Amino acid sequence: MTYDDWLLIIKKLEKSTNKEDVEKFNNEPLNENLSELLRPKIKSMIYNRLYNTINNLIDNLENAFESEEELDLYMVNFKKSINQTKELIKCNQLLDPDKVELDLKIKLETNKTYDILITESKKDRDDGVLESIINRNRIKWSDENELPGS
Repeated sequence: MTYDDWLLIIKKLEKSTNKEDVEKFNNEPLNENLSELLRPKIKSMIYNRLYNTINNLIDNLENAFESEEELDLYMVNFKKSINQTKELIKCNQLLDPDKVELDLKIKLETNKTYDILITESKKDRDDGVLESIINRNRIKWSDENELPGS
C-alpha cells in the first residue's frame, strides 16, 4: 500500500471495523520505509477507537441502566468493540513494544471502565442484578486473548 492508502484505511478504521479493511490492515507486510511514519498514526487511531468506545458507553449509562436487556446489549456491544480494537494491534507496521503497550493500555482502560460501571450500577440498583450483568459480560483476559509472545 502507498502512504496515502495507509492514511485512508487508518481514517476508516478509526470509526468502523470493516472485516476486509481489518484483514488488509493486519496482513499488509512490514514496509520499513513507511512504518516509522505510520506507527504514531496507527497508535493514535487505536487509542481514539478505545476512548470513543469507552466514552460512548459511559455517556449512555442512563440508557444502559434502563433495563436489564438494554444493559446486556450495551455490554455485548462494548465487548465486541474492544475486541475489534484489540484486533488492530496485530498490524505488521507496529513494533512488538508498541503492541505490548497498546495491549496493556486497552486492558487497563477496559478494566477501569468495568469498575466504573459496577460502582454506578450499585448506585442505580442495590439488588446486584446490574452488577451481575456487567460481570457476566466482562472480558476475561485469558491466554486466548493475549498477543503472541506477551
